Amino acid sequence: MSRVAEFQVRVVELPGLHSALGRALGEAGEGAPRIRELLEQSVRVCCVGCGITVTADELEALALATESGTPSPRLERLRLGYCARNGCDSRFYIVSAGTGMVGWPTVFRRTKELMSSKADAETEPTESGPATPARTFRQQWRRVQLAVLGSVVAVVLLAWWWRSGARIPGISPRARQFIVAPGDSPAAPAPSEGQQRRGATNAPRNFQVR
Repeated sequence: MSRVAEFQVRVVELPGLHSALGRALGEAGEGAPRIRELLEQSVRVCCVGCGITVTADELEALALATESGTPSPRLERLRLGYCARNGCDSRFYIVSAGTGMVGWPTVFRRTKELMSSKADAETEPTESGPATPARTFRQQWRRVQLAVLGSVVAVVLLAWWWRSGARIPGISPRARQFIVAPGDSPAAPAPSEGQQRRGATNAPRNFQVR
């Protein structure tokens, strides 16, 4: 037999209750006809203060309500965040169930998770929203920081290159090479006896720079 379970919601959360309950029951393995039957016969939604109940059909209509209005004064009060009973100041309702052979504690726990995640998604600011002065200032300041950081890195790399003597292809000048080129040269004096033994010569050499 299913256990009796209940949880409390604010009136402003009632528009999302119907879809959250239906999804939680579906995740629990219930089919569409069975879900509708459970919502109509097993789930009870009543005000904490005056005890007035809200039916499954009213919850469904409340979920589809728009700012242009609702079909009944009861739903209009609920849409605006007030109790369905005129004159009741309560802002909370109790959702309970204890029949239908369903694990209601698990279903209700999942229902609250779904309602909470939906509320967080609706209140979370998006990046595509209108730009505010504070956001614009932060973006400009971030660009300035990136530009300064890039300049510092460039200066450090340039100083390292200058001190290390490393060559950068296409930028650093090529090192000059000296080679001995054959060619006519003026007569040189005969080498001495010691130079002859060492294989040395007094002939001048021509150099070319490349």
